[in-house]
Amino acid sequence: MSRDRIHAIYCRCPQCAPRHPSAADISPVLRIALLTTAIGIGLAAVAWLGAAVIASLSSWS
Repeated sequence: MSRDRIHAIYCRCPQCAPRHPSAADISPVLRIALLTTAIGIGLAAVAWLGAAVIASLSSWS
């Protein structure tokens, strides 16, 4: 392999770092999508629990 290819693939110098983010870095779009999904799932769970509580209370009367 030529030295240029090794440099482009494995280099973490300041010039190459933006092209090769580390595994710990999550893109902002993915972070927003995951946060939105988590909020949506949380709201759905709260709504489902609220409906279950209302249904159980209305069955007592």
